[in-house]
Amino acid sequence: MRPVRFLLLASFAAAAFVPGCACPSAEIRTRPKTRAASPVVEAPAGGRFKSAFVEASWGERSVPRSGRGGIGNATFWDVRRVLVLAAAPGESRVPMPGASGEHSDAKDALAALDENFELKFAPDGRGLAWARAGAAEWGWVALDVPLPFASSRVKLKAGEWGPPGRGLVVEAMAEAEKAGLFEQPGLPDLGRAVEIALATGEPEMNRRAARAVAAGGCSFRVENMPKDLREKLANAAAADAETRGAYLAFLRRPEAAWSYGASNALHLLEASPASEVLPVRIAALEALAKTPRCPGWGDGSYDRHLIGGLVREAERGGRLPEGSEEAMVRGLKDLEYRGGRLLLLHALARLGSPKARTAIEELAAGAEGDLPPWPATVAGLEQDILGKGLEQKYRVEAFAKVALAGTEK
Repeated sequence: MRPVRFLLLASFAAAAFVPGCACPSAEIRTRPKTRAASPVVEAPAGGRFKSAFVEASWGERSVPRSGRGGIGNATFWDVRRVLVLAAAPGESRVPMPGASGEHSDAKDALAALDENFELKFAPDGRGLAWARAGAAEWGWVALDVPLPFASSRVKLKAGEWGPPGRGLVVEAMAEAEKAGLFEQPGLPDLGRAVEIALATGEPEMNRRAARAVAAGGCSFRVENMPKDLREKLANAAAADAETRGAYLAFLRRPEAAWSYGASNALHLLEASPASEVLPVRIAALEALAKTPRCPGWGDGSYDRHLIGGLVREAERGGRLPEGSEEAMVRGLKDLEYRGGRLLLLHALARLGSPKARTAIEELAAGAEGDLPPWPATVAGLEQDILGKGLEQKYRVEAFAKVALAGTEK
């Protein structure tokens, strides 16, 4: 019986891998990685853009899985559609709201990849309407603002044109402000609206962007923005006492620990006076050491950024707020993220007080095995240790031992 069963299984397996098999996963792998999903449409003369078309692309990823069927890999198919706007120099690529997604079924991915779109420029060139082929509902991309803005909120009928882009940008930021700073779980248009507001160069638009940006919740992270935009936001926050006060008040809330809003707030306070920000960093560090890590913060980006500000101030010889040393000693003992503990270790070694030295000695007593290098500066620690993942190779106790040896020289 077993030989017969084996032959049947082998036959089924061979059939599954017959060359030329019409199964969706085999077919999609024969397709080009990109295709034009619409005709090229010419824009009205005299506008910023010359033409537009929709580009569809696909990719795949495999993740390990296990279950009743055994151990193997699950494949996911990612299908993206972007609007490609041709300009005199270069082009703009604009993601289309709701037109992209990941599929667990290759058949669904193929259907999405084969889907076509219709495009129509407004007669005055101020925007472009788009729809899936044959659909009654149309979307809108505003082109009368510094950067193309594909709004997820505007729904049109065939032959209609959307509102001016500036109003859509202001509306997206007002929605965040109305929800309350740091409270909104996700606003799909906010990131692009903030980028456009900052591109205007208008102080009031910068201020509104700084007020709205931290409301992006878990779908919006300031650290992922280009450096020049982060600096514009930080400067706008520094110039507006009300905005700055809202960020500082939020960071003092115990529930802020590990939140994306807290990470955003820290970035937005980079240009604000240290005398205002450092006491709040200490309060946030206290909350951090007492609060279990959220699953989404496995990279330690929040505590690394939070502690980094304290460490850089210690390296500069700046005056830390009262209670700073005690909070850093507690963080050195209690924090989960190893990189954050190393940053605190560096700051305490720099301080060199009896209390700091005692904390380092207690930690160094547990050192075993090989000893790591210990850089003299915070920049060296971030680049040569954390940047190369050496904090995972050596125990914190070993770092404490070499840091202690450095203080004795």
